[in-house]
Amino acid sequence: MILNTGRQSCLTQSNTGKRNSSRLLFRLFHALAVVALISIVISGCRVEKKAPQSKGSLLDRPYDENIEVPSGDPDFPPLGKHWIVDPDGLVGASAVRMADETLDDLKSGRIAEVTIVVQKGVKHPVEWSTHYGRWLRLGEAEGPHQNNGIVFLIIPDAQSGQGKVWYSIGRGLPKLTSSDMGPLLEEAASYANADDLDGAVISIARNIHDILRKIYGRGEK
Repeated sequence: MILNTGRQSCLTQSNTGKRNSSRLLFRLFHALAVVALISIVISGCRVEKKAPQSKGSLLDRPYDENIEVPSGDPDFPPLGKHWIVDPDGLVGASAVRMADETLDDLKSGRIAEVTIVVQKGVKHPVEWSTHYGRWLRLGEAEGPHQNNGIVFLIIPDAQSGQGKVWYSIGRGLPKLTSSDMGPLLEEAASYANADDLDGAVISIARNIHDILRKIYGRGEK
């Protein structure tokens, strides 16, 4: 009996020790689980709370991601000191100066930023002129006059039936419609088809200036 009691006592102590160890491990596991849960919740809050982007970082991105030159078309020429872009020198200096002064008045009044490009070899004029305006970041970047750019494209060597005069308008000029542009294009095309590029450039500058002034007034200084 004494031996059995001793065995029972040892067994009881052993079982008690195991239960205590199990309780300790359970409490430790529970504590670790709580800490882990708190960490997950805190981490989740940090992920959801995004840092606001600065205006600078937003403006560093193009207005539209597609600013690539259409396949098979010539590279985009840079905008120099004039609103007339003529990489092959096909337009006379006096015509460039006259048109530039007219278009600069629209820029000064914050009505629109207008460029006229004379570029040979363009086979996709709609895409080329639209992407070119984005590539230039033409138009104001923010505010009430945002995206107020217009690109006119004259293709001197356009194939028969393609058309020599094209345009692309920024979404910041919603009042300017295709019906406003019809007479302008017709007059410019008459000059371009006669190989009078000086006349085409001056015609476009004068007419778009008058149209925009009529629609948007004197603008801002």
